[in-house]
Amino acid sequence: EYYECVNQCNEAARAAIRSTGGNNAKRLVMLPTYCASGDAAKAEAWTKNANDDMIAVSIHAYLPMGFAFLDDAKEGAHSEWLESDAQDLEYFFERMNKYFISKGIPVVIGEFGATNKNNTAEREKWAKAYISFARRFPEQDIPCVVWDNHYVDINNPGEEQFKLYDRYSCTFTYEGIARAITSGYDGDPDYETVSSGDIVILNTP
Repeated sequence: EYYECVNQCNEAARAAIRSTGGNNAKRLVMLPTYCASGDAAKAEAWTKNANDDMIAVSIHAYLPMGFAFLDDAKEGAHSEWLESDAQDLEYFFERMNKYFISKGIPVVIGEFGATNKNNTAEREKWAKAYISFARRFPEQDIPCVVWDNHYVDINNPGEEQFKLYDRYSCTFTYEGIARAITSGYDGDPDYETVSSGDIVILNTP
């Protein structure tokens, strides 16, 4: 019942956007699952309630939860990147393929990140694995949008500490994590060729 309510709200929003005309009549519209979650039940319950090919599903995925989000004091939380974490992440992306990509529905990870637990090297491993999985499907590279809330407390690590880039000094607080993310695109001319705009992230010397 909850899931269908979200589907109906999504369709109302999609129809309202399309009705305004102009580029809104044809632009890509992202519609979330319930809670923007990618777990199996919520992914399976997401539906397009209109014959509209310019729809993508919007997912937030701070995964695996025990590594990427939960405070170490909570059950299941841990700060070391484990083989089981990589497996869980692989299962998640396979779900995105099963329920969406294989059916011609693009996926956008609208938020992802791993909170600070004073485990920078482990988060670098996580970031590299995350992007690798996101690029594994020939039909679509899944765009992944990093969540950066500009907050970190190295003396009290825990949940909601997703700062990577310092907006005041315009420098990276965790450049290694940022480089691990972008390394997944190294050597790919589709991503390394910039035709316009400012290059603001990580120029390789």
